[in-house]
Amino acid sequence: MQQNVCWSPAILNSFATCPQRFYRTQVLCDTKNLPSAAADYSNQFHELLGQALVGNPFPKRFARFQRVVDIVRGLPGKHLVCKTLCVDRQMKPCSLDKAWVKTTIDCVVANGREAVLFFWKTGQKEPSDASKLSAAIYFCLNHESVTIHVRTFWLRAGVVEKETFTRDQLPELWRTFVPAYRRLLEAHETGVWKATPCGFCKKYCEVKDCRFNGV
Repeated sequence: MQQNVCWSPAILNSFATCPQRFYRTQVLCDTKNLPSAAADYSNQFHELLGQALVGNPFPKRFARFQRVVDIVRGLPGKHLVCKTLCVDRQMKPCSLDKAWVKTTIDCVVANGREAVLFFWKTGQKEPSDASKLSAAIYFCLNHESVTIHVRTFWLRAGVVEKETFTRDQLPELWRTFVPAYRRLLEAHETGVWKATPCGFCKKYCEVKDCRFNGV
């Protein structure tokens, strides 16, 4: 039985999309994720975003996003850029290799009892609980914070999603993820990783011996 099954928003989403693909690419690791233009674009953007947030302007290709970065950089408070946050099963700070749950935040601005978490998303706008998990982890790591605001910039849609969470919501935030985490844990414990038809199957799935590959 797995003693510490680490999870994150990306892990839960990947597992939910197709447990078999997740197992082969992220647990067994006998198959590597294929590169894609969308992933390459996101990686390049976020690398340059990290530089822009510490004072190195975007190159011309991404210059249209500079104004928002300048506004964020001008906010009062302590700034953390491209930060991976994690806690162990006791909800205590830990090193990444001992993490029970983790999340990566593009920028955090903490000012007294309030903090703002910023995310820039290059993909299609879609429902996500990632902001709830990030808020929950941040509350666990920063006991001074009472209110957390989350701002998610969906670049393709040109939309800013705004959410606010308070410390008294912390139990509710964690409960959001109980069903999905239990399914992930069950797969680890039973060794059953169901192949599930999804949008990757026809052209993009790396698991070539899956019966749904190419379908």
